[in-house]
Amino acid sequence: MIYSSLQLFEWIIIGAGALILLIGIISLVIYKKRNIKRLPFDGGPIITGLGGIDNIIEAKVRGSRLSVLIINPLLVNEALLKQHGVSSLVMMSKKAVLLLGETASNVAFAIDKAKQLHS
Repeated sequence: MIYSSLQLFEWIIIGAGALILLIGIISLVIYKKRNIKRLPFDGGPIITGLGGIDNIIEAKVRGSRLSVLIINPLLVNEALLKQHGVSSLVMMSKKAVLLLGETASNVAFAIDKAKQLHS
């Protein structure tokens, strides 16, 4: 099948337009993921409830939950955590899972920042 130069030009324009659209969508998704808003948040009471910054090894966000690896589970103060917005707490041998809702990422950010300042 032989295409005329006009038909080939149309296919090139359509392909380029589709490519530009795809690049735009990918860029938007990447921008949205990187531009997560960090609200001013005082993580101090949560850190204290987890036994202090020295008791925290690592914190990871999983949706509305915060999974925290801790050194000594006996230092965790469940009552203090509940007073400061923790809906539920599940304790394991070296891990605490806190149900925080929308503030989970803010708490993780506060813990990471405190760990950086502390070390």
